[in-house]
This record gives sequence, C-alpha cells and structure tokens, in this order.
Amino acid sequence: MADLMKHEATLLDIKNLSIAFGGLKAVDDLSFSINQGEIYGLIGPNGAGKTTVFNCITQFYKPDQGELRFRNKKGDIVSLTSLPTYRVLEQGIVRTFQNVELIRELSILDNVLIGAHIDYEKTTVLDELFNTGRRRREEKKQIEAARRALQFLGIDHYRLFPAGSQPYGIQKKVELARTLMSDPKLIILDEPAAGLDERETVELADEILRIRKEYDTTILLVEHDMQLVMKICDRISAINFGRLLATGTAAEIRADQKVQEAYLGVDA
Repeated sequence: MADLMKHEATLLDIKNLSIAFGGLKAVDDLSFSINQGEIYGLIGPNGAGKTTVFNCITQFYKPDQGELRFRNKKGDIVSLTSLPTYRVLEQGIVRTFQNVELIRELSILDNVLIGAHIDYEKTTVLDELFNTGRRRREEKKQIEAARRALQFLGIDHYRLFPAGSQPYGIQKKVELARTLMSDPKLIILDEPAAGLDERETVELADEILRIRKEYDTTILLVEHDMQLVMKICDRISAINFGRLLATGTAAEIRADQKVQEAYLGVDA
C-alpha cells in the first residue's frame, strides 16, 4: 500500500480503475489522486463515466480491476475494494446523489439525523429499550450536531417541516447538511448545482468553500456548471468515455485542447 500512498497529503489514490457493463467499458484504466483538504473536480460529457467512478469509490459497484486506496479517519490506509458498501461510510466517505434522496414524510431534522446512524450504533438495544442516560445523551448530542449543520446552511428554521414540503433548493441543502453528520474526511458531491437557479448556485459555491474550511474536509465534485467548477476547484480531472483526458488547475484544464474538443468547446 505504501507505494500508492507515499505522500502523507494523499487522501484518495485511484490506480488503473476499470469497469464494464455488458461489454461496454464505463471506466477505462483511470488514475488520479486527491490530496487532503482539496476541492477536486471531475468533469466530462454525459456518459463519460463520472458517476460510475463515484459508485466505485463508495463500492456500490465493484470494479473489474484497479486499486482505490483511502486514508481513513484513523490515518490508516485501506483498500476500498476490499470493503462491503456499508463499511465505506465508517472510513469517512459520504456522498450526495444527482437526484435528492430524502424521506419526504420525515422532518428536515430527522432526515439530517439519519446521517449520524453510525454513531447511534454506540448505544445498545438495552439502551434503546430502557431509554438509558447514555441513549438520551447520545440523542441530545446528535440533535445539537444536526442543528449546527442546519444553522451553518441557514435552514434551521425549517427543521420541523416535512422535507418533501420544501422547495428543491432547500432539499438540496438538507442533503448537504446530512453529509456533515458523520465527521467526513471526503464528501462526494454528484451534480449539486443541478436544478438550482443562478443565485442558489452562487450560494452553493460559498457553502462548499465554507464546508471545506469549517469541517476540515476534502470534497470531490462532479458538476456540469463549469463556472462553479472553475471557481472553487483546486484541481480538476477531465474524462471522456471513461478515460482520463487531463488533470490540472482550472486554467490548465480550460487551455487543454483535448478537453476543449471533448467537452468545453473550441473557440472559433
């Protein structure tokens, strides 16, 4: 493992990742690494394989080949491919989805509390059955953490409303707040600006930057809004047909001819 994670700053190292569906390669020998504290962008046209990469990192999909190494909460280097899906969250990786995944009938507060389910496992069945002091203390701690996340995103005053009754922009913030509940080392955001208007997208950019700073975390972002990506990402990898086109800063990616031809467009 040491050769793949030789730099202490490296949080996630992806080497030679490949996966195919029905003979069609969705990701093809892809390699890149993310440093701790970065906001890292993954861009490409529709069907380029971006969400498939996310699903391999979180082990929703098991890749056909390749290595995914992650420096977890304890500072240990783990092979993600060796873990079942439910164990990936324990390492410090959380994600959002292209489509908002909330339980519409539950309150906003309860939806955010779902993000703390790993910590609730510290209480036993007997704690729950007899409503022990430990159980009450744990519940109080998690409610306080959920409210801090909601306050951080400016929506705590909506906390008792059913999640499904709120506008789409608020629901997106609820999903974002939920990712903050498990002390994440890496937050994976899958098209967080999709469906947002210009004002909401500007707010989102500010929120992502503040989350990186205040929660001391790293963010991997897939997004089609290039203005957002270029504004907040420290580095970017561009892919097409599952293969890497280029990796670099926003300026380097913008100037790369292969990226222009495949995705950004070439000026006349």
